[in-house]
Amino acid sequence: MNMNENFKRVPGQVISYIFSFLDTTERKLAALVCRDWYMASLYPKLQSNTSVVFTNNTTSNVAASFTLRKPPNLRFCHLDSYSANRLAGSVSHAWGASIRSLSLNGSLISERHFVELLSKCYNLENLNLSACNNLFMTGNLLVNEADRKLVETSLKRVTVLKLCSNRYLSDITLNRLLILMPSIQNLSLASCHFVFSPDMYVPTKATACSVVTFNNLLNFICTQTLKLKTLDLSRTSIKDDSLAALAKIPDLQLKELHLGTCREISDVGISALCLHQVGLTHLYLSGCQEITGNGIRLICENLLQLKSLDITKCQLLKSECMQHLANMSNLQSLNMSGCYRVGSDALISAIQQQGMRNITALNLSYCSLIEDEAICKISTLPQLKHLDLNSCLSVTDVGLQFICTNLHNLEYLSLAWCSEVCNLMLITDEEVRIAEIQFNNFSSLKCKCSRQNHSFKQVLNLDQNLKDDEEKTTCCFWNDKPERKTYSINHLKKMRALDLSACTKLSSRGLFTMELPQLRSFNMSMSPRLTDTHLFQIGHTSPLLEELFLSQCHEVTDTGIAFILENNKLLKTLDMSGCDHITDTTLKTMHIFGRSLRNVDLSMCNQLSVDKIEALESKLQHLVVQKLLHS
Repeated sequence: MNMNENFKRVPGQVISYIFSFLDTTERKLAALVCRDWYMASLYPKLQSNTSVVFTNNTTSNVAASFTLRKPPNLRFCHLDSYSANRLAGSVSHAWGASIRSLSLNGSLISERHFVELLSKCYNLENLNLSACNNLFMTGNLLVNEADRKLVETSLKRVTVLKLCSNRYLSDITLNRLLILMPSIQNLSLASCHFVFSPDMYVPTKATACSVVTFNNLLNFICTQTLKLKTLDLSRTSIKDDSLAALAKIPDLQLKELHLGTCREISDVGISALCLHQVGLTHLYLSGCQEITGNGIRLICENLLQLKSLDITKCQLLKSECMQHLANMSNLQSLNMSGCYRVGSDALISAIQQQGMRNITALNLSYCSLIEDEAICKISTLPQLKHLDLNSCLSVTDVGLQFICTNLHNLEYLSLAWCSEVCNLMLITDEEVRIAEIQFNNFSSLKCKCSRQNHSFKQVLNLDQNLKDDEEKTTCCFWNDKPERKTYSINHLKKMRALDLSACTKLSSRGLFTMELPQLRSFNMSMSPRLTDTHLFQIGHTSPLLEELFLSQCHEVTDTGIAFILENNKLLKTLDMSGCDHITDTTLKTMHIFGRSLRNVDLSMCNQLSVDKIEALESKLQHLVVQKLLHS
């Protein structure tokens, strides 16, 4: 009996158990091997993180076919009224019982079909009704007692409710929904128009029929203080006094609070929040431009359990705030994107105090003062998995060398617009010689990390007379001075997403030898030296690739794209906008090998024919094509 026959005798349950050790992308690749493996990949326990997305092109037969698989997550993606109502009827009671998460984001579903769909999903836990303006426009949603009884069983287990961007939401419709959801723990009302002074619209104790009042929300929260843990009020006009009123609700113990782009929140509101909600673990203050270093100090002194902090575009923050952040020993995720006043000195000092040792995600995009010396210190963070240095214009090959040599657990790296990054690896003698010129210009016995006034390129190579061995380890990427200093991006074996867009000086040779087998997303947009040969290497060494961005790569042709499509069976997103050499030949290749594709950008591809693109859309109806062409 040969090996193939032995494999056929392996029970499906055993194969599915083996598949449980793979992530979703790896299971997709394994499911392509044979029919037995495909069926094993459909076992219910492996479908917990799988989402089915219905678009306007999804047919009723395709929708009904999922009844056998019964995936627990269903998404209606911006469906028009006809498609939304048609596909809602395709969900059977057998499948509905398995649905745990239902998203109708942006879909124009009618009230009747919504009630009908919801009545089938009686084990629902997560409901997303964001931007469902058609559903709330009349104000009659669930106004009938019969409708409320139909959905009562389905809604009683819901713990997550998202109602973002609903312009017609009112107190009455909100209350009709919330009263049927006694288990609610996570409530999102981002981008909803709240009235914070209800006197001009409705008496204080009354319920508004045309607007959402903040007092009504507070009344609901008072009834859910022991259960509500997450609240999203991003992009609303909430002020300091309203935030203070929310924070002071007795027995309320929020774990996660989103206040992104709440521009009227200042240090006063943050002070009240920190005083009364000391148990917060996730706080998102992106775009709160009135928050200063004093607000960050209050956060760091009071919210000691904080694990994630987002202060994106808090432009009043200066380097001094890093001194306070250094004391956040539990912090795991820090987003400082757009805090352009924060410099390398402050970041180095914060990391030296050992308070940020648990950081796993760090976003410093658009922090233009960050230099290679700061990357040196960042590379000593042992648990770092996500690093975003987008538009940190002072980062060079020296910084990349620290990253490649020390951050072996890194899964996401963005060096977009880092125009001084030239080499993905240093291997040849000439490259090492040039690097040593940068490293060996040494004019002081003290390391740059001691903040002496020398240029960073003068201190990257340690002198033998350094006395502090511990500082030697933390300031430089080698412990003992080797005869040759080499590095390679291939050392980052766990890399899943890499963004090198607009790195215009990037050399070709590094791309020729790049091997990142776990890579899922790769962005090489605006790379003038990227050619078909590089795509051969990428397609051959990254079999799990799902997203590839090649916008304005003018040397890419049909040949390179054909190789990618033929060899990367899991590719979902392909951006070829502005690729001048792409012709109708690529569209023919997509006809054959593009079954896995879901999104393609063909904008500004001058040599493509409109009729050929329309033929592609007709054959691959699941494919979303961006096709803004030259007139």
